[in-house]
Amino acid sequence: MNDQHLNDWSIEEAGPIDRHLAINTLARRLPRAELHSHLAGALHPAQVRELGHGQETHQWGATHDYGGVDHFFSHLMDFAAAFDDAGAVRDATLLVLRSAVDSGCRHVELAVNHSEFDTGGLGLDGVLDAASGAFAQARRLWGLSGGLILAADRGIDPSHGHLAVAAAVAARDRGVPMLGIGNDGVPLSPLTAFAPVYDAARSAGFRTTAHANKPVDVVDVLTLGLDRIDHAWELQGQPHLQAQVRSAGTPVTMALTSCLMMLPGRFPTADSFTFEELRRAGLRVSLNVDDGALFATDSAQEYAFAARTWDWSPQVLGDVAYASLAAAWIDDDREARLAHWRREIDALVADPRMPDRTSIGADPAIRS
Repeated sequence: MNDQHLNDWSIEEAGPIDRHLAINTLARRLPRAELHSHLAGALHPAQVRELGHGQETHQWGATHDYGGVDHFFSHLMDFAAAFDDAGAVRDATLLVLRSAVDSGCRHVELAVNHSEFDTGGLGLDGVLDAASGAFAQARRLWGLSGGLILAADRGIDPSHGHLAVAAAVAARDRGVPMLGIGNDGVPLSPLTAFAPVYDAARSAGFRTTAHANKPVDVVDVLTLGLDRIDHAWELQGQPHLQAQVRSAGTPVTMALTSCLMMLPGRFPTADSFTFEELRRAGLRVSLNVDDGALFATDSAQEYAFAARTWDWSPQVLGDVAYASLAAAWIDDDREARLAHWRREIDALVADPRMPDRTSIGADPAIRS
């Protein structure tokens, strides 16, 4: 026998790979956008220890985890106060972005609640500037696009939301990639009370979104004409309201793991969650991590979890990934990048190993 044929794998490597392996591979490799992620909840314990100094930082590293709904927002508020070093915040944000890239993300939008950082050691402006440095480096290194969404706090006087808009305008003028104005926090005020804030945001050229935790919140989002809806699990079993959202073309950013952990009484099993119902109803729904570190997940895990839960085919998984990109707030080279990502998704769905990248070409963002 000719020795040169002993290691000839040309026959063995032919054919599709195992279906479950294909799904797991796609869950990590498919191009996607992360549209609903909070900076304060994205930092893992190892990253948290770099944010401050001494014993206080060590304690945060051990306790920065989800501990129940009652303490969720107060914990984030207390933790944000530890953001006291610009270099550490920049480096920690860059690690968040690197983790997202390693999970398939090509575009990342991070939300910052303005009231969480107003009283911190670094201050809101310092946090935004530090995060901006991380985004600039991520774009240079990996062609990652994205930026920040500054959230008005629903748990305080709605008029304070104008401070968020003013801070976002000032940050943008300093070169920070500010994408939009959101709404977060304990839902003490109705979303309609923030109408003047959203009007000011639009006048300043920002896009808009809001956390919707009740059916009336979804109605209010549509009434306010916001660009996206965050969460909106209350659309479950609401075909008339679903039709309104579908007709408006308003994208919905959902998070599977965080809702299952925070709301087990509402969603005792993964397949009881709202996502698949909305997807099948034709809504523009994307899958996101919310507070990835607090809930011990990342984008790849969310995609794999959802695919197992609803027995998605590779094509469905690819379509979900593309839906996130189509809903992303991207301005530079938008159409060229979407076309590139669609080709890459289709190639990966056909073969998750995607052996021939030459037919896809370089990402326009990386070329630039």
